[in-house]
Amino acid sequence: MTFTTDEDALRLMLNDAATGQPEMPVDRFTSVRRRHVRRRTAQASVAVAAAIAVVAGVVAVGSPLHTRAAQPTANQKVPSWALPWSDHRAGVPQKILDGAVNAWRHMSDPALYGGSLPFVQHVVWYAGNYAARGEVVAAIFEVDTGTQHRLVGAWATTDAVAHGQPSQQSSSPWVIYDVAAPNPTHFRGIVGLNVHGTTPPADAGNPDNWIVLLGPPSGTEAYVGIGRTVRLDHGFTIFDSGQLTTVSGPIEASVRDAHGRYPAGGNVGLPGSHDSEVPQLPQVTLDGVSLAAKDLGMMSGQGSAVNQDESSTYAGPTTIYARCRGGAAQSLRVSIDTDRPNRGVV
Repeated sequence: MTFTTDEDALRLMLNDAATGQPEMPVDRFTSVRRRHVRRRTAQASVAVAAAIAVVAGVVAVGSPLHTRAAQPTANQKVPSWALPWSDHRAGVPQKILDGAVNAWRHMSDPALYGGSLPFVQHVVWYAGNYAARGEVVAAIFEVDTGTQHRLVGAWATTDAVAHGQPSQQSSSPWVIYDVAAPNPTHFRGIVGLNVHGTTPPADAGNPDNWIVLLGPPSGTEAYVGIGRTVRLDHGFTIFDSGQLTTVSGPIEASVRDAHGRYPAGGNVGLPGSHDSEVPQLPQVTLDGVSLAAKDLGMMSGQGSAVNQDESSTYAGPTTIYARCRGGAAQSLRVSIDTDRPNRGVV
């Protein structure tokens, strides 16, 4: 039986004892141009990018702390249940990465652990690195809870976790993806994350998508399904995949070793986690829409909801133009003043 070390137990106690409320992380709601905008909310039914403009007219909808030494040059020693892959942690204080583990504990499904928080017996680290020019912290690790083996991917905006903010609150800055750990004997896939920073390029509305790509240590390069071949350092890399104007779904990658063999491949994300496979999409533009002089504002974003909440003294009719980057089967809902009588979904 594997026991929790005193060091691990102390870390968990300190994280659980942390108090305070972190600020809401900067995520996918960008490029909001505010003027005298009437209160309204636009909601999308799937994780897609959307843009909405409102003009006067008639309502209409168109389509530096201590860090542990990593072992990136060879396979690290891991338990039999874990992937025999290298530890690529570099630069990120371990206290921040421990916060990712604690966030995972508090965001896990209690039904998997008898109705309580999972107990961490052992953590195997694969990645703990900065991405997006330092604006993001990304982590990949496996956990033994005594009853479950879990593979976890986590990322957060650096400013939201770098100053001792608590990680276990309901508004945790960490984005967590959690799946059952794959069988290391038979697994031939990859593990990855799609992340994005807070600063978009000068010629774009949304930040670039960045890919964290992890595979077996024998990997020397990977072909990525956006027309890119990237070098791997013992099966690992982090790179800027840019503005994905031709992509709306998962990004595939194939890992190649020095002998020309392909030991691993799959979608960038955690195996079995669809949400982790969704990349950051470029900002949607309303091509062909001529905004009138009484233009009230525009907003765009990505996710299950794009919303803006403001008020205006303007009381006339409005026209709403909306565009979604999703496929033909996607739908777009627009709701206006849902907290007032006789208002609702359009």
